Amino acid sequence: MSVMIEGPWENGLHVPAGDAVISVNPVAGGWCVSGPIEEDLMFRTGGHAEHQARTLGRRLAALGQTAIVEIHDRRGAIAGSVLYLAEEQVGVS
Repeated sequence: MSVMIEGPWENGLHVPAGDAVISVNPVAGGWCVSGPIEEDLMFRTGGHAEHQARTLGRRLAALGQTAIVEIHDRRGAIAGSVLYLAEEQVGVS
């Protein structure tokens, strides 16, 4: 299920207030990456889904947003998580 989020967007990512949560979940026929993105992403393998979720987490951190990637197993339980701390944004004077 995709949800459109209104607010500030940068390069296809929604930059929410507070921590962003990116989830990797099993679905019929593959794996789904959901979070502060315009549309959920679908993958055939969990490895590809996890790789993309981690890439999104790093991109959000580079934009100054702390991101948490939660990876769920086939039973829906959290199998692991990764925290990407927001990088300090240095303004140009």
